[in-house]
Amino acid sequence: MLPLVTIKMVKFSLEHSLSPMSAVGIAYFGCLVARLGDLRGGYRFTKLATALLNKFGNNEIAGEVVSLTAAIQTYIEPWQVVNEDLEKGIAVTMKAEDMHCARFRDYWD
Repeated sequence: MLPLVTIKMVKFSLEHSLSPMSAVGIAYFGCLVARLGDLRGGYRFTKLATALLNKFGNNEIAGEVVSLTAAIQTYIEPWQVVNEDLEKGIAVTMKAEDMHCARFRDYWD
């Protein structure tokens, strides 16, 4: 169901306008594109999701977007850059008390 929901989220965002939740849909879409074999294309979508997150400043979804983008970033960017982004994302996630995504920190410690 995840691919179908992801595509619906992206399609809805393109048809109606971008919202703070669009960042989650685009991040998942980037992961799907990367999983289908286009790692650079997926990376571009996850960077777009990060830019949307920064634009809207929605802390409720920050943990999910950061964890998804970090999964793709590790294949493209140096670990130093990925760690800096993860630390920022984890700090925002902890402030938002998003326990589901906050435990992502344990994998990187």
